[in-house]
Amino acid sequence: MTTMSRDPPHDADGDVPSLERTLRILAADRRRETLSYLFDSDGDAVAVEELAEEVADGDATERAYQSLHHAHLPKLDDAGIVSYERRDERVSLAGDQSRVEELLAATDAVSN
Repeated sequence: MTTMSRDPPHDADGDVPSLERTLRILAADRRRETLSYLFDSDGDAVAVEELAEEVADGDATERAYQSLHHAHLPKLDDAGIVSYERRDERVSLAGDQSRVEELLAATDAVSN
């Protein structure tokens, strides 16, 4: 049995979030879409407005922006998955998120 040495994300308290907590975070479509977009951005920080346009999916962009700003990005940031700079209105992945990327791929496979 081989063990992979990957550093899991750390939440705001420096603790590694449990698998259960990570799956709860990935339960929301908008958070999964957000993470997919960020993984496709090769780690570059993106403007929240750009992100809102990408994940709007039938919602008005302003409504998507508000839900990202007030709910989804803070939750992802608290879990240590993204780095959300509210002042600059930019978001990026917080370090190596390969574990989250694998879980995201698995949830996408199940939901499709």
